[in-house]
Amino acid sequence: MPFILAAPLVSTNGGANYRQAGTYRYSEAVWRQIEQDRCRFDMDGIAAVAADVRRLFGGEERYFLTGWEAGGHTVWPIIFQHPEALRAAAPAVTNYAGRCLDPGFSSAASRADLPVTVFQVEAGRDVPPGKYVYAQSQQAMKTAAEHGFRNVSERIVAGPPHGPLADEVLAFFASVWASR
Repeated sequence: MPFILAAPLVSTNGGANYRQAGTYRYSEAVWRQIEQDRCRFDMDGIAAVAADVRRLFGGEERYFLTGWEAGGHTVWPIIFQHPEALRAAAPAVTNYAGRCLDPGFSSAASRADLPVTVFQVEAGRDVPPGKYVYAQSQQAMKTAAEHGFRNVSERIVAGPPHGPLADEVLAFFASVWASR
């Protein structure tokens, strides 16, 4: 598949103890910056990664975006605030709590036709913890519709357990990429 994959480590998907996670290797100065505005830190960081991919590897101007579970706390704000930067988005079994939306919602015309497919697993949507994630994804889809996103769909995947659904997400991205 013709994709360059980048997986930024973000702080907006964590809970109260994210700073103690061993995977975050930031200096005290960077932690102070994060704690001033975690959302801005992550949004600026992801924009910088996308710019680096374009500059260093010839990536396209608009990029594909996915995230699973708590990654939804980062993915949905990018969809809602920067649809013009995206080719398509595929939130996979994501949480959504309306985080990082203080800057508001985009009014860019591109939001109306941005392909967004929300992936869900068939099993476990009616029992904890799956039912909470499913309900949050439904709320995100409702919020998208309320703000002019008209090309949002849901795909229920039978078989795989709760997870990032990488094969399904990449197949969706490949179909969007091929349709250009």
